Amino acid sequence: LLLMEVNKHNKTFKVFGNFSQLWFTKNRFDKWENNTFHILDEYANKNLSYIDIGAWIGPTVLYASPLYKNIICLEPDKIALRRLYNNIKVNNFKNIRVIEKCLSNNNNPIQFGGNGTWGNSESTILVSNKNYGKWGGRWDEFDRTQYTKMTDSITIEKLFSLENLDPTNVSLIKMDIE
Repeated sequence: LLLMEVNKHNKTFKVFGNFSQLWFTKNRFDKWENNTFHILDEYANKNLSYIDIGAWIGPTVLYASPLYKNIICLEPDKIALRRLYNNIKVNNFKNIRVIEKCLSNNNNPIQFGGNGTWGNSESTILVSNKNYGKWGGRWDEFDRTQYTKMTDSITIEKLFSLENLDPTNVSLIKMDIE
């Protein structure tokens, strides 16, 4: 089976594909980051927007879809994007807009990746910093250079402008980026 139903805090959605099924099962999604989901519930407002920066394969986006008027999420990782789109599609969610960019302090292309293979949820724009290799971490030099690419970036101001968002109509912004 490529389709699996997921439940968290009495909210149910579907995920598609082997990777998504394995991740939601292996990480015991029913117990994963419960405080994050309590916050999504606390600020839920069907009249307001939710912005998810670092959507990955969609755990918080899928959960939040019925709770907010619309969701704007950013995800630049090409493998994560494919999985995110598949997960949105199998749920038939119509209030989620995916922006295929990373958040940055400018609107120029920037080096992205560098923390292991694509799709693993740990890609970062920090690889564009010349000191990044000196900061340590669990990824070796090969992983920090093998899995990188130039990607589009966007500032929060430009995001609000492009999406015609009034900050007073945004209930919550979640940022989970490495």
